[in-house]
Amino acid sequence: MSTKAHALLTATLSLTTLASLATGCVGDVGGGDAARSRNPKTSEEKPADGTCKQVNTPVTLRAAADFDKLPTTCWDLYATLRVEGAAVTSLAKLGKLASVNDLEIVDTGLTTLDLAQPIDVWGSITVSGNSKLTSLDKLQLKDADDLTTAYSIRNNAVLTGLAGVAYAKTVEGELRISDNPRLGTIDFGELTAAGSVAIINNAGTSLDLGSLQQVGRIEISNNAQLAAITGPAAATIKGDLVIRGNRALTQLGSWGALTQLQGSLTIDDNDALASLGGLAGMQYVTSSVTITGNAVINDIAAVSHLRGIGTTVLVTGNSSLSNCRALEIYYCVPSGSVTFNTNQPNTGNNCPRFWCQ
Repeated sequence: MSTKAHALLTATLSLTTLASLATGCVGDVGGGDAARSRNPKTSEEKPADGTCKQVNTPVTLRAAADFDKLPTTCWDLYATLRVEGAAVTSLAKLGKLASVNDLEIVDTGLTTLDLAQPIDVWGSITVSGNSKLTSLDKLQLKDADDLTTAYSIRNNAVLTGLAGVAYAKTVEGELRISDNPRLGTIDFGELTAAGSVAIINNAGTSLDLGSLQQVGRIEISNNAQLAAITGPAAATIKGDLVIRGNRALTQLGSWGALTQLQGSLTIDDNDALASLGGLAGMQYVTSSVTITGNAVINDIAAVSHLRGIGTTVLVTGNSSLSNCRALEIYYCVPSGSVTFNTNQPNTGNNCPRFWCQ
């Protein structure tokens, strides 16, 4: 196919066609059955006998004296609980705390969440910078219609498990699990919807997102021991897909019914990844495609057989990938400009016939 023919083919993938892929928005993510409110004036979540004291203002705990100000009987916090600083080594004095809107545990000296009883968290959770914390036991996830859920578990040096956070079902905001060097298996098998997912720089050998039906951006990066991925069941990812720097990852696993990526695709610096076969059902990428620095990749048919790419294509630095495979994108896939170099030279500078010829 000539350059002119390729230009004509590219033109056939109109902006209207690509725009038609955007058949929903991440803001549609929701959760729960009947409506549930955490407005202290209207909530029906408090016990009917009124035995739990309602506290409606945020609580911050940084020292032992802060705990002495808390209720000694059952209490519900209709606001944010923030526990912060190395001086906090125990949560026992939270007493009979039943629930909070949002929970933040930041830079503490905690080794466990030694709560007297499990607590319900109705909104967001942030657990960050806790160098001694090993477990997230006794956190129970809820979902209020008037709160936005987002879960950020990051930079916890000895954390080995996600406990109740792993049972998240819907996350309106971001689900971020990052920089936890001893966190093993990362299994979100019950998660059906998320605004975005970021799994970055953890020790887990496997990742399960297999129940995910609705999602925005996904990033899976720099997980040095990650060998297996169960991708989402979503037909559409409503944002970018980034798979980068996972040096033990040999294959992408199953990505269910994925046909549309409404963003960019980046496959970068995955040392053991030989194929993009897990994405074989994908048909459109509405923005750019980047495949760079993957030392053993030799099969990118999932991209070279796409029906359309919205903008540019960059295929460089893949030393086991024939330049013919990148050239096939140029000839066969409507797209923007295609750049390919420093891949494996094609023998004799000739390529066999491409699939579209």
